[in-house]
Amino acid sequence: SGFIFNTLEGASCTGRQVCNFVLDKNYNFTASFSKSIVQTYQLDFSSIGASAELYIDGAKCLSPCTRNYPMGTQVTLTASPAENVRFIGFAGSCNSTIPTCNLTVNSAKLVVASFSYVPSPTYYNLSFTGTGEGILYINGVACALNCSGIYLEGSTLVLSAEPSTTYAFDGFSGACTGKYNCTIVMNDHKSIASSFSKITSSPTYYSLAFTSNIPGGLFVNGTLCTNGCNGPYLEGTNITLNATPPNGYVFTSFSNACTGNSACNLVMNENKSVTATFSAEQIQTITKNFAWDPAAGAVGYKIYFGSNPGSYGGECIDGQSSPIDIPVTSLVDNSNPEVSLNFKQDGSNCYFVISAYNQIGESNISGEITLALN
Repeated sequence: SGFIFNTLEGASCTGRQVCNFVLDKNYNFTASFSKSIVQTYQLDFSSIGASAELYIDGAKCLSPCTRNYPMGTQVTLTASPAENVRFIGFAGSCNSTIPTCNLTVNSAKLVVASFSYVPSPTYYNLSFTGTGEGILYINGVACALNCSGIYLEGSTLVLSAEPSTTYAFDGFSGACTGKYNCTIVMNDHKSIASSFSKITSSPTYYSLAFTSNIPGGLFVNGTLCTNGCNGPYLEGTNITLNATPPNGYVFTSFSNACTGNSACNLVMNENKSVTATFSAEQIQTITKNFAWDPAAGAVGYKIYFGSNPGSYGGECIDGQSSPIDIPVTSLVDNSNPEVSLNFKQDGSNCYFVISAYNQIGESNISGEITLALN
């Protein structure tokens, strides 16, 4: 091992590696060997940017790491970032964002692993306090009169205040102003004060007349007005009004003390009247003929339909509920069942399944059918 054969000298075998001859006298032979030369190459493996550990074939090596290998040796390089460090990628003889690289050393190789530090999260202080008697809230959670805390950068907070029975809320100051709920984003340190003042005279109450042109969903502070929301409301009370239209209608706008078509905030400092106006939803329809193959022995058919695959709760056929019952006696031609249906033309899809029934029972005669409503 470690040598190579050069020549064979003697008799008629000179220059051969294998020689056959007849041993008919004494012969002298000389075999010549020389030490083999193995080609090796250098591998340089290093890291930059941040703290990390490097491994070659699972063995840890300190950066810069230099090794020599016989030509053709296969090695596995691994980059392992430290805590709060991320691996960016290899460069040089390896070019990858995966922290493991398989490399064949058939020439001089240079591999550099890049790392960077993961920035630590940033937190900001919020000072949110109150004077008087009342309750402060952050995102709906009560925190008495001191809601100070530390919050992650970018956190969104909704601040609100509720006075005690014999107190009135005067308002916010600092990073928030006014008497309504305040929304802030924690992008720096913030300080907000709130104050409640004692009501020295007999409390004053006001009424609210909140009506609509048709029966609809009227809400005050998120509560449905099933029995009216007339009050009375203590002077200075903040209320939020919303209107949700019934099926087949859209909410148009508020009028009187509120305007516009979005949630309305009111301060009850007098008797107020608000009207919510709803209008009928304008639905464009398209008529399509719907035909299917007849089923032997059927006395009728049912068309199940809906706006979602596998769910047939109605929705997409105007003026019809699912399923549509079609007795055979109502068809013009029993051998070619066909009906005309009015679909809501809203650009969506309608999904169908057709079944046939008789005195024995009912079974599907189609898979799910998809119809584009455009």
